[in-house]
Amino acid sequence: VYSQDDCKELGKMLESLHFIQPKGPGGKPMPRRTAWYTSGSCVCYYKYGNYNIKSQAMPKWLEAVLSRLSSFCPDNPNFNSVNINMYENHQQGVQWHSDDEKLFEATKKPSSIVSLSIGCPRTFQIRNISNDTITDVVLDSGDVLTMEGLFQKEFLHRVPTQSEISSVRYNLTARTITSHCSYCPLNS
Repeated sequence: VYSQDDCKELGKMLESLHFIQPKGPGGKPMPRRTAWYTSGSCVCYYKYGNYNIKSQAMPKWLEAVLSRLSSFCPDNPNFNSVNINMYENHQQGVQWHSDDEKLFEATKKPSSIVSLSIGCPRTFQIRNISNDTITDVVLDSGDVLTMEGLFQKEFLHRVPTQSEISSVRYNLTARTITSHCSYCPLNS
């Protein structure tokens, strides 16, 4: 868990980042803004549906955040990428999904994904694929949530819209790219 002072400082740094608003099917803007950062010489794009988000070079302060987040997992992963979503108001969220992108191979083999929330509290929902049970978790500013093992194969998750939300929430999702894109210099 991050302290409130850490969250305020991190919030200021996050405000300085370059976010884009991807478009979904039919060109409709997705209900959130996003920024995609990779470390080292990785240039892999992040894909939302049919939209490719170009990677940005990870600033040193963000690398330090990923290093700290890795300590929340027993396997202490070497995170080399982070997707940052910015939810600006109550109408923004993300629908049911799993982080099943080929880059991370998270539905094929055990992996660790760590989520850090900064800003306004939001509900995070988890749905068990085998029995449709839904669990609600309220994530406050500074809360860390881990999704480990085959979580992405066995569960879906989302951030629903919430009418009582009035301020910004950032979500940093630290991940390890294990299958670099064909055009990436790190593809072996």
